[in-house]
Amino acid sequence: INLERSRISMQRRLAAVNRSLGLDPRRPLPFINARGRTLRDVLDAATDTFREHRVQVGFLDSISRMGYGDLTADRSSNQANDDLNRSFETWVALGHTPRQDATHMFGSQMFEAAGDVMIQLLTQTNSQESATGVGLQVTKANDTPKGDLSVHVLEWDADGLAGVRPSRKNEFPEIEAGKNMPVEQLVEQLLLLRGPSSATTVSDELGRNRSHIARLLSNSDRFVVVRREGKEVFYGAVSFHEQHEEKRQLYD
Repeated sequence: INLERSRISMQRRLAAVNRSLGLDPRRPLPFINARGRTLRDVLDAATDTFREHRVQVGFLDSISRMGYGDLTADRSSNQANDDLNRSFETWVALGHTPRQDATHMFGSQMFEAAGDVMIQLLTQTNSQESATGVGLQVTKANDTPKGDLSVHVLEWDADGLAGVRPSRKNEFPEIEAGKNMPVEQLVEQLLLLRGPSSATTVSDELGRNRSHIARLLSNSDRFVVVRREGKEVFYGAVSFHEQHEEKRQLYD
């Protein structure tokens, strides 16, 4: 169910994906192309199309185009989830993350409550911009194991998508570190790299919620207040200051 892009764009993308997977570029896939419309507008037509083609899994792009009102309201979110569950046996919906926190989906918690499986996407492009690593990590699984981070590579050429393959080890270290490293350790490494920083700077750099980062900085014994500038508090990594103090004492 394509509510985001033009029909021609989706045809081009499907052909590129088919070709990259070793399939006939003309291999068809049922689409509901309704750019500029909402899920509520096309729900009946989508349900009929699913029945006609005996579709087993439906994909929705995206939750922000569902048309049920405020995404942060529990009532409208529940209504959207109810319609998806009633209309489709199995569905996958793409959601966006808030600007300041990439660890969860924007909107009511009811979207995450309704999902049996939640998958976070992490991306990194190589220095030549010829390949994009896409990390897939299951963050919620009601009746399946979460498993390990899986990283796949999209390869590009002048015509667009040219290939898909598994990632080699350490090919996209930011993705691997971003998932496997605890937030506290990520913050510590950032402070060691950048020097004293405010909660705002740290949250912007890591794409995390500012209030969560501020609480972590003020409550963890890994961090220390270095200075204050007006209302902004600048924190440093304790490990850096301890090493610096040891060197100073040795010099003295």
